[in-house]
Amino acid sequence: MNKRVAAVVVLAVCVLVAAAAMVILPDNDKDSNSNDEVPEGLKEIGVMVNAGGRWELNGKITINADGPSDTAAVIVHGSGPVDMDCTVGPNKMYREIAWGLAQYNVDVLRYDKRTFVYGTASLDDPAKLTVKEETINDAIAAAELMKERGYERVFLIGHSMGGMLAPAIVDEAHGLFDGFISLAGSPRIMPEIQADQNLALINSLNRAQIEQIVATEMAKLDRLDSWTESELLSNKIFGLPAYYVKDMISRDAGKIAVDLDVPMLFLQGSADSQVYADKDFKMWQDLLGDKEEAEFKLYDGLNHLFMVSTLGISAEYQLKGHVGSEIIQDIADFINR
Repeated sequence: MNKRVAAVVVLAVCVLVAAAAMVILPDNDKDSNSNDEVPEGLKEIGVMVNAGGRWELNGKITINADGPSDTAAVIVHGSGPVDMDCTVGPNKMYREIAWGLAQYNVDVLRYDKRTFVYGTASLDDPAKLTVKEETINDAIAAAELMKERGYERVFLIGHSMGGMLAPAIVDEAHGLFDGFISLAGSPRIMPEIQADQNLALINSLNRAQIEQIVATEMAKLDRLDSWTESELLSNKIFGLPAYYVKDMISRDAGKIAVDLDVPMLFLQGSADSQVYADKDFKMWQDLLGDKEEAEFKLYDGLNHLFMVSTLGISAEYQLKGHVGSEIIQDIADFINR
């Protein structure tokens, strides 16, 4: 069994336990906490990403009330249908980052993710969804918008899957981004992370059932590279469209990052139960530690939302927290050099 196939196998477990790697589920109420006031000294400008196009997305640029800066950042979401604030229970991670950075004269664009706005209508044929349509194209459009508004320097802030895709987005943007910050991203493919998350749960499940699922899906995985487009479109692999899986595992974030010549900052919480400090963060360090452009910061006790971990499991996202002030400071210092 090759490494990539083996890594994908445990996605069967994810289906059974309704878990997903690097996925932050948004609050079901799109208007929750929408009346929270912008902090004094800041203001927000409503904009549209892909304005006039098929995939218009609501966005906001947070700026200092005294006027715009010449430096900006674009926040790119994790996986799943995420709103512009990354609303999870009472928490709004992306909004806090935007409000915090604007106080350091870094204007920040955040926007609703395409799948949050359009759902399964995000493509004519949902079976052909790839990360380009889900994330990359809109992130590039957001950078184009900021350049059109006169920003001289634009940085990408990618969270979770957005952090995993950050090198690819910067590479495919062809100079629109001046650097990136990866928040709890990973150079590994998503199924490998899902495997780690779910291995501990296997013993509590019906092993015979799992083995049957794995055996059934393994026949598909072994043929993935030889499948025609029609076969990719008509099959799923451990609950995910085969077309999407093949596209996702074809992207080598680490190799792309090694070849990039831009400043890059990798941030990770030690108490993150979705992306791991001892595996994912360490792998970034191993791959890029010799690059002058790469920097790394590990924060003790912070979870996947870069808030203080209290329970050590994803249920803690339903408790009110705040993005650590040191995160905002470190990102601002990195961008403002």
